Amino acid sequence: MLQLQITQEKVRQLAADEGKKLIDNAELLRQEIDELQRQTLSRSDEAFDHVLEDFNSKADQLTELLRQSREEQEANNKAFSEWERSVAIRRSQGLFFKSLHNLKAQQRSSMPREDKEAVDRTMRKLNASSRQADKRRPLLTNISGGLAVLLAITAATDAWQDPSMLWRSALYGLLAIMFGASFLSGRSMQQ
Repeated sequence: MLQLQITQEKVRQLAADEGKKLIDNAELLRQEIDELQRQTLSRSDEAFDHVLEDFNSKADQLTELLRQSREEQEANNKAFSEWERSVAIRRSQGLFFKSLHNLKAQQRSSMPREDKEAVDRTMRKLNASSRQADKRRPLLTNISGGLAVLLAITAATDAWQDPSMLWRSALYGLLAIMFGASFLSGRSMQQ
C-alpha cells in the first residue's frame, strides 16, 4: 500500500510538473501570438498609411490636372469669344467677305505653278459639265411637262371609267402635280 501511495504521489507530482510546463508553454505561445498580432497590426498600419499617402498624391495630381484643364478651357473660351467678337465687328464693317476673297487670292498666288494649272483644269471641267447640264435641262423640262399632261389625262379618264379605283386616280393626280411643278420650276429657271 505504501508503494501505491508513493506511486500516486509520484504521478501527482509528475502531473503537476507537466501541467506547470503546459501552462508555461501556453503562456509563451500566448505571448508569441500577441507579438505576431502587434507586428501584423503595425505592418497593416504601415501599408494603409502608404496606400493613403499614394492615394492622396494621386488625388493632388488629378486636382492639379483639373485646374490646368479648366484654365486651358477658360483661355480657349476667351480666345473664341474674342474671335467671334472680331468677326462680328468685321462683318458689320463689311470686311468679312472681303477678307475671305483676299485670303483665296493670297492662297492662289502662293500655290506652285503645277497646282494652279490643276485647279484651272478642274474649273474648266466643272464649267463644261455645267454647260452640258444647261443644254439638257430644257429637254428634261419638256419631258416633265409631257408626263404631267399624260398623267392628268390618265387620272381623269380612270376616275371617269372606274369610280371604285379612285385611289389609283388620286395617285396619278399626285404624280401629275409633281411633274407639273417640276415643269414649271424648270421653265422659270430657263427664263
